Amino acid sequence: AGAVSEVRAAAGDLLVVYFGYTACPDVCPTTMADLGAALRSLPTDIAPRVEPAMVTIDPAGDTAPVLQGWLAHFFDRYRAYRPADVPAVRASADAFGARVEIDGEPGTPFYHVRHTGGLYAVDDAGRILTTWPFGTEPDAIARDIRDLVADLPAPTT
Repeated sequence: AGAVSEVRAAAGDLLVVYFGYTACPDVCPTTMADLGAALRSLPTDIAPRVEPAMVTIDPAGDTAPVLQGWLAHFFDRYRAYRPADVPAVRASADAFGARVEIDGEPGTPFYHVRHTGGLYAVDDAGRILTTWPFGTEPDAIARDIRDLVADLPAPTT
């Protein structure tokens, strides 16, 4: 897990960021499956330049092992970000314009987490280049990624 303030791609690459949680029953696994399909369809010269990342919005429930294990179901490589607490989650989400609502205390029956389901393409300067709303088809995501990577400077090695 890394500091969300450092969410940016490697030099010349693209990071696709998502805010979600592993216990999400529908939006999160659907979005991760769609992103995985998009990434697997990329040409071999582009695929290594794109990395998925998830920022958990439930740091109490999504321990580092839980988050990493869940992401490994969808991707061979990824970044997992786990903000320290709910205020840090909100600050991270606000920086991306993501909506996150957390009610109650973790571990209680009244603990509820709601969020937007969009994906954010981020460059190596930490700029959001584009967003995809929940439900964007994998082919459309892949097409946009190909265009975005084509516009990036060549990676430094």
